[in-house]
Amino acid sequence: MSPLLLKALLVLVGLGSVLRKGYVRRRPFWGRRAWLSFATLLAAAIGCFLIGMIMALGVDSGIYVGMSPLAHRLYFVTLMTLVVGSPVLTVGLIIWLANGNPERTLRAADASADRRVGDVPAHARSPLESVRALPQSAARRAGSTVKSSASVPYVPMTPSELVAARTWLGLSPDQLAGSLGLPPAVINAWESGRDGIPAHRAKSLRWRAAIAERQAALAASGLPACEWMAAVEAKPEPATLEAQTAQLEQIMAHEGTCSICATREQFIDERFPPMPPRPISAGWRALGWVFQRAELLPRWAQPAVPMALSFGAYSLLKIVFLLHQIASDLRLALLALGGLSLSMLLGAVLGIGYGLFRMWREQLSSRGVAQRS
Repeated sequence: MSPLLLKALLVLVGLGSVLRKGYVRRRPFWGRRAWLSFATLLAAAIGCFLIGMIMALGVDSGIYVGMSPLAHRLYFVTLMTLVVGSPVLTVGLIIWLANGNPERTLRAADASADRRVGDVPAHARSPLESVRALPQSAARRAGSTVKSSASVPYVPMTPSELVAARTWLGLSPDQLAGSLGLPPAVINAWESGRDGIPAHRAKSLRWRAAIAERQAALAASGLPACEWMAAVEAKPEPATLEAQTAQLEQIMAHEGTCSICATREQFIDERFPPMPPRPISAGWRALGWVFQRAELLPRWAQPAVPMALSFGAYSLLKIVFLLHQIASDLRLALLALGGLSLSMLLGAVLGIGYGLFRMWREQLSSRGVAQRS
């Protein structure tokens, strides 16, 4: 047996054992459609690799002969994408099956299809379920501050903490499973400690439970409710981001002048710690981290960060459309990286210029106000 064939067999045996581990972990939670989706994607990845190998054999057979330069480059890019990308996707899928969250599927519809309970009735839903898309507004409508210990490292949620959070939300295990789109067996495994609670689920439950706990404290305090805030809360959620932003600005402006809201906020501040970190996606967390670091810069230099990112994003978009040319010449790749760096540098310089102009304009405006007064 050749060494290459022996290595291939060892890889197949290793991947097979990992695949079996994933099957055992997810069998209690996945339905037929979930398994069909995974098998289809895995078969497609393996099929793409086989197509790439056939294309590679075509190179040895002289398939390039008679091709135009553009067709030659497209063939090369497609070949490299299939030969390199397909094995990475295949191994990634198998590892994800074995080590990922067992309730996760590749189809968004599977969660509801595999669910063993019906929709959660209105009385069992979280009080702020309808405003989860606007977390700052939700926290303020609850009468609490939006102070968040975002810099605190994540601590895994314990089973007892999960039970306490579910109790604050007023949900049974089956109702919580229904609200999350999960089978009840998943909640039972979390509360018994058999499976760990995924971080994104824990953060969301902590956030919702903290709001419910503060709402209950305000309801029991006897403090009067703000009629203006109650009227805003009764309105349907704005459909567009601009309308949501405008509504949030109105709420913040109102809270700055309303004595009732200030009293309720003081009541919460005196009895509760800061709100837990808001559940946001990894992409928004990364972007927030960048802008938090930008706030440490001098005020005149802060606009350099968003301007540099904007110019860099535009340059990356242009590079994507030139990948077929870059693949044929590595020198073009170095040139593209240099162009990306120069583009971001130009954006940073323009941002600094805008920051200096803004400060100069504010100084002129403050002098004019001082002279008139």
